[in-house]
Amino acid sequence: MRGGKRLLSHRDIKEYVSNLVSETRDEDVRRLFHPVTSTHVNFYEGWAPHKEVEVASRDVRLFVDRVKVEVKPFR
Repeated sequence: MRGGKRLLSHRDIKEYVSNLVSETRDEDVRRLFHPVTSTHVNFYEGWAPHKEVEVASRDVRLFVDRVKVEVKPFR
């Protein structure tokens, strides 16, 4: 992981994303994080229609691809 920090809470993840945006100046990472969060909530609450989940999942994939470039795998 970047900086070797373990992310143990939702707050840790949000701060990590904010720091990543500051370091990389890639505002798309911040924008793409919102569908990640709503998809996570929907997993537990099931409020989003299927089509909305499909659309959000494309942004989630873009987020993952962007972040993978910046983050070392955890081993």
